[in-house]
Amino acid sequence: MPRPSWSRDRKNSTQRLIFRYVELPGADSVYWVGDTGPMLDEIEEFVTGSRGGTGAERVLATVLFTDFVDSTDRAAQLGDGRWRDILDSHDQSVRTQLERFRGHEMKTVGDGRSRTLSSGRASSSPSVGNMC
Repeated sequence: MPRPSWSRDRKNSTQRLIFRYVELPGADSVYWVGDTGPMLDEIEEFVTGSRGGTGAERVLATVLFTDFVDSTDRAAQLGDGRWRDILDSHDQSVRTQLERFRGHEMKTVGDGRSRTLSSGRASSSPSVGNMC
């Protein structure tokens, strides 16, 4: 970590800000403990150029991605109709568990699915493990 005497801000040759030194009040020297709000506000402003304000809600979520291994070969072996039945059955089973754990289906592409679960506890459930 640079010392305060080294520099407050650094710019590259095009005068774009590439480094900003900020001192925040408090005893914590690691960013993941204590009052993280002011530190996250500084990072947000540096990266985006503005702060989102106090209305932002932080959420811890688990992202679950499933994909069938060798799906192209398997689909060719089974035929389109049977493969579609397998995908539909899988999707229905997963949606039942997503509803149970307040999860959301985000995107489906081919045989790949991405979903979110609202808590770490839900993601560690054996029922969620059966979704994969």
